[in-house]
Amino acid sequence: MRIKNTVIRGETIELPKGESVIVGPDVRFENCKIRSRSSSRDLTLFNVKLVDCEFVSSVKLANVSLCGVSFDRCSISGTFSGCSFGLWPEYFSDPVEGDVIECDFSSAVLDSCRFMRCELEGTILPTWPCFTILSPSTRKEELLSVGWQDDVGFLIAAYCDAPNETVAICGHANSIVKKYGGTEEALRRTLGRFDFVRL
Repeated sequence: MRIKNTVIRGETIELPKGESVIVGPDVRFENCKIRSRSSSRDLTLFNVKLVDCEFVSSVKLANVSLCGVSFDRCSISGTFSGCSFGLWPEYFSDPVEGDVIECDFSSAVLDSCRFMRCELEGTILPTWPCFTILSPSTRKEELLSVGWQDDVGFLIAAYCDAPNETVAICGHANSIVKKYGGTEEALRRTLGRFDFVRL
């Protein structure tokens, strides 16, 4: 499936599974509902703008860069792991535009997802068991000054080593304790000590 060089308004767009899906360049969706069943491997979006849209992924997206997408007053739902939102032109070989403006992620699960070079004021991020660390690259000393259960500290250190352009990084407590140990309750208590962490 390929969509490029077009403006689509008021439609429901189905991104199918089992085939390559390339959206972009120069695609604008307005007041659309985009339903994606595409796998992480098959999905590519770049130089795409969504305005007043709903983006729903029915499959988990892992390590997909959405930094070539501008989300403007959109709602995003689904499970995202290791994905990036916002603007990160270094990721692409061609010039791209990306942003997150006053969006609603409250129905999304964000596991180790980054927001790059975007203003998050007005954007609703998911709450616990998700959490958000603001400006993680500037918080390493503070975050590593406390004791973390089991191997959770290694993940927190990795969060802090994110590029300086990272304005926030979101984690998912349930996924973290399954992989790194500890309990969700202890993780929440420790994260709650910092005023730059949103729970």
